[in-house]
Amino acid sequence: MLRDTDISPRAEIGRGLYLYHGLATVIGKGTVIGTDAVVCQQVTTGGGSKIGDDVTLLAGAKGYRASDSGDRSEVGANGVVTSGVPAERIAVGISADRHIPKPRTRPS
Repeated sequence: MLRDTDISPRAEIGRGLYLYHGLATVIGKGTVIGTDAVVCQQVTTGGGSKIGDDVTLLAGAKGYRASDSGDRSEVGANGVVTSGVPAERIAVGISADRHIPKPRTRPS
């Protein structure tokens, strides 16, 4: 059973990556992650996935085959992204082809 975080030396990762409970997380070769991304446990990326800035990948999310996640988007728990996620949207489901608007947050 995979228990560690596995980050390929061929992945490009921007500053501020936060591994939130990185247990069983795999960031595969060819993955590009922008700045200030949050990656939860059991997330798997690979095959040239491009993750934008301020993106959140929730527990068990998967991204394959050069799927892109736009800036400030989210992939819901156990979502499987096979195409793209537009900026400021939340991708849900298997496959995560349903995109819902992100709610506006109030300034703190």
